Amino acid sequence: MYAPVVQLDPAQVLPEWLQLGPLPSLEVTFAMTVSLMQSGLPDNVVERLALNPPEKVRSEWAAFVAQLIEGDEVWYFRSPSKQLDGRAGFAIIRAGTPVATYVTSMS
Repeated sequence: MYAPVVQLDPAQVLPEWLQLGPLPSLEVTFAMTVSLMQSGLPDNVVERLALNPPEKVRSEWAAFVAQLIEGDEVWYFRSPSKQLDGRAGFAIIRAGTPVATYVTSMS
């Protein structure tokens, strides 16, 4: 659930899939809390998992947010289950266009 499941071409992220953004914090624990909450896990499980993400997740998230430039925003996205297998995660939005993704799950 935590690490990116697959790579996703940012051009495949449709505007109607964007939700919960722009994120007010780019801290990995905040982002993982958002992602895990959307998965439907109980709050106590979300808190336990999000507060201690594995080092791999921390480094992948750091590489993802390192792509940000001034004016960019990070949004949570979720595709419908019949499109892209219900992928969900985060997209860097630059001038209204997704330019990078960090996939956290597939349904």
